[in-house]
Amino acid sequence: MSANPSIILFEDDQNELPGIVASLKKAFKEKANVIVFKAGTQNRVNKTFETLLIGDLKPNLKSARFILCDQDLSKMEGYGGLSAETVTSVARIEGLSIGLYGRGNSDIMADRVKQKRQFLERRFFLEFGSSSNLDAFCKEAVGIFDGCNQVHGFVESTIFRNFRKNAKAKSGTPSSWMCELLERPEIQTRLSLYGAGDQQYLEGLATVDALKEPERASRIISSELSYWLWESILRFPGILLNQVAAASFLNIDELSFAKKEIQSLFKKALYKGPFSSVSSRWWQDDLQALLNHHGVKSGLEFAKSKGFAHASRCKCSVDPKEDAGYYCMLSEKPVSFKNSMGKIPYFPPGADLARIANPEFAKVAPWAGLES
Repeated sequence: MSANPSIILFEDDQNELPGIVASLKKAFKEKANVIVFKAGTQNRVNKTFETLLIGDLKPNLKSARFILCDQDLSKMEGYGGLSAETVTSVARIEGLSIGLYGRGNSDIMADRVKQKRQFLERRFFLEFGSSSNLDAFCKEAVGIFDGCNQVHGFVESTIFRNFRKNAKAKSGTPSSWMCELLERPEIQTRLSLYGAGDQQYLEGLATVDALKEPERASRIISSELSYWLWESILRFPGILLNQVAAASFLNIDELSFAKKEIQSLFKKALYKGPFSSVSSRWWQDDLQALLNHHGVKSGLEFAKSKGFAHASRCKCSVDPKEDAGYYCMLSEKPVSFKNSMGKIPYFPPGADLARIANPEFAKVAPWAGLES
């Protein structure tokens, strides 16, 4: 792996560019070089944007590990009318993970449901915030880059053993590779369930020729596994649970579970793999094993037994009289089984805690073609 991996930045606002670059360089320090994309000197007559982009990216392609791209590139010099969709398409061809950012607020999940689109977009979404305070944006960019780089390191060292010596790629399936990456061989069956619902997402791996183009193949496998992990396995609670989903599963109210002293009770179940620095997640099986070990029925009972008398149950966001136990993918709040809908065709089959609260379901069902 290159000692100096690079991040390629697509930003067309020349007024904000210096500040963004300075903040990114400070955040990444020795982790990566930040390269601002610029139009090259190649002949630009009768060429598509895709062809031009691939040519202009070529000098930095070997060291590139990640692309950061503004969603509005209308003022990009040498590319009048360039769109983030075109950059995303080229990134996929070359096997580069891409993170898109914008300056407006958007309910991305709801938009996808309304458009009847699958959730797996093969891209990361970052919140830019204000150009006067880029700390949160840069921190998230570093976390995503680190996760992608970690996956890439695994692919080169494990899937492509001695790959620079033109050895054959290690055989396997996306599920078996992911199990090895996460060091969890026991979850392969559940991962296969996720994969069964994400075939349109993983199909790109079938077209990779690891022998003819090993470097490109390594990048493509790395980016596809990174997207699958981030957009499906980490996003839809089942194998792994985000903070709200974990609170709901444990039946501990969100405010109490957000406190470090209560989270410390469950630190053995904390996920430490790729992207763990972006946001905390817990292994559902490890949480359940911990409850079983202590002979308690819920995380709330366990917390109270450890002296946290102030902790209360996790209420359903639709009907507070009900305990939650599940997670609404649209409202991002705890919800009960009774007051939510499951078996959503857009959700991976293995995401057993992922549901849509009934009020949210009523809003999106007409656009998404969902049936109750």
